Amino acid sequence: MKKQTILALFLALTCLISLFAVNAQAADIPTPIAFYHFDDATNPGKDATDNGNDLAAKGNVTIDDSGKYGKCAYFDGQSVLAAVPDADKLEFIDKIDNGTKKLSMVFWYKITADDIIACTEPSQRFRVFSGGNTGLARHGGFTVVLRPDSLILPTVMYNDAQCDFPGEYGIQNIVGRNYEFVDDQWVHIGLTIDATTNTTTYYVNGEQVANTTTEKDTNFRFTNVEMWSSFGGNYMVNADGAEIFNQCYIGKIDEAGIFDTVLTADQVKHYMNNGYNPDGAPATADGAVTAMAVTAVMAGAALVIGKKKRLF
Repeated sequence: MKKQTILALFLALTCLISLFAVNAQAADIPTPIAFYHFDDATNPGKDATDNGNDLAAKGNVTIDDSGKYGKCAYFDGQSVLAAVPDADKLEFIDKIDNGTKKLSMVFWYKITADDIIACTEPSQRFRVFSGGNTGLARHGGFTVVLRPDSLILPTVMYNDAQCDFPGEYGIQNIVGRNYEFVDDQWVHIGLTIDATTNTTTYYVNGEQVANTTTEKDTNFRFTNVEMWSSFGGNYMVNADGAEIFNQCYIGKIDEAGIFDTVLTADQVKHYMNNGYNPDGAPATADGAVTAMAVTAVMAGAALVIGKKKRLF
C-alpha cells in the first residue's frame, strides 16, 4: 500500500511540475492583439482576446464543423471577415504604424483542388488575408496571396509604392515559390514583418522558408485607409457607399492570430501546436494538454485518498 501511495504522489507531483513548466514556457510567449477561433456562428469574427478586435462578416461567411481544431471559417469566394475602421479610417492593424511597427500573423488554411478550379480567371489570385495592398501608388498594406498555381506568397507594399518582396507586383521566385500545393489538407502559415529593419520572415508548417531584408531607405507601411484589413479577400466601401469585393478566397481558415511584435521561430511553432487559450497557456488548441494534466493530478490524488480511507 505504501508503494502505491508513493507512486500516486509521484504521478501527481510529476504532472504538476509539467503543468508549471508549460506555464513558465508560455509566460515567454507574446500575447496576440487579436485571435480568432472562428467557432461562433452568431459572430464569426469574434476576437478571443480582451481587445475587442472583432471582424465584421461581409457576405456569407459560414462556420464549418471540420476545422483544424473544432470549428473554422469557410469563405465562398464572395465574402470576407473585415476589421472595421474608426472615425479616422484606421483599424487596429493600421495603428501598428504608430506603435511597434512590427507585425506577426499565424493561421491555418485548407483549400481543395475543386476550390482552385472554381476560380475562372487563370490570372486570379485568392487573398487569404488582405491588409490593403493593391499595388497602387501611395497605397500601403500587405497581403497573403494564394495563387491558382497553388503557391501562397506574402507581399509587402512600401511608402514609395515599390514592392521588392515576392508577390503579385514583385519578384516571384523567393518566398514560398518552392512550396507545393497540398490538396484538402491543413497548412500552417506564419508571417512576420519588422518595419524598423525592413525584414520579412515566412514560415510554412512551422519551418522557416524565407527571411528577407531590403536595403531600401523607406520602411513598410501597414496603413491603407482605402481598404479594410480582412480575411478572405479585398474589401472596401466606395464613395457611394457600395461594397466592393475582389480576389476573394475560397476555402477554410482556422486559429488565426495577429501580433504587434515579431514572433520567433519557436513562438510561431508554439501557436501552430497550441493555438491560443485566453484562460491559461497550458493547452493545445483543443485543451488536450490541460485536460490530461488535470485528470492525471486528480487521479493521483484520488488514489492517495482512496488508500488513506482503506488504511483508516
